[in-house]
Amino acid sequence: MICQKGQKENLPAQKILDYALEHKKEPFGIHLVGIVAHVYADTFSHYGFVGLSSHRNKVKADSIQIHSSSSSIRRYIESKLEVFKSRLMGSMAEVIPVGHGAVGTLPDRPYLSWEYEYEFSGERVERNNYEDFKEACQGLYEFFKNFLENNPQHKASESPKSWEEIEEKIQSILVKEAPLEERIEEWRKAINSGDLFSPREEDKKIYYSSRLWDAAHIVYHFEQSGSIADCNPCLFFKAAWNYRQFVLQRLLPEMKILV
Repeated sequence: MICQKGQKENLPAQKILDYALEHKKEPFGIHLVGIVAHVYADTFSHYGFVGLSSHRNKVKADSIQIHSSSSSIRRYIESKLEVFKSRLMGSMAEVIPVGHGAVGTLPDRPYLSWEYEYEFSGERVERNNYEDFKEACQGLYEFFKNFLENNPQHKASESPKSWEEIEEKIQSILVKEAPLEERIEEWRKAINSGDLFSPREEDKKIYYSSRLWDAAHIVYHFEQSGSIADCNPCLFFKAAWNYRQFVLQRLLPEMKILV
């Protein structure tokens, strides 16, 4: 049950990519791709931890060291980690930590180098998130390319850029030490400038708001004569349900894991 990075080491991760590609022409196909891409990417940040409550997830708190060239970013991350720890204090999650809860959001920050020591084994681990995230991006590039094959309705360009053409730009974004909003803005700039692909006008307007997915927006969608077939939240829920059934009922039993 210990998570492994989702390339050659992680067979279940490869199988969920295959599952999404098998269903890529379903009405919810692109929503399923989004879900699976998130799970796949998480294996590159969550590896080394168990996705359940387990004593194997315990980390010696005073062993955590954060390496950053920016003192302000280092202070920001350390303060976030302290807030995270205080929320867990006295809870079951602190007694038997779930996943990488013992190290907060450190695995999720692409620019960060850090280290820690497990309580259970005494193993000391040094991690360079940038290297892990870069590997994840390359895997996702191949995944998206396979999704577009024989699936032209989602294809923006007949001649997409190769990984070699976009690798340097992605590297520059991943290593940027900045708060979340600033890093999101770097991705937006790369899309608008055409550094990653040839953007359409709707691509240049891309943004994210959780309000687009809440219940009120769904109600508004149907009030404006929308249907389930063109309701993104509804299609997302359908994709999520199908994905969950596949993982719990087929994939994990095949791996001899019963949840």
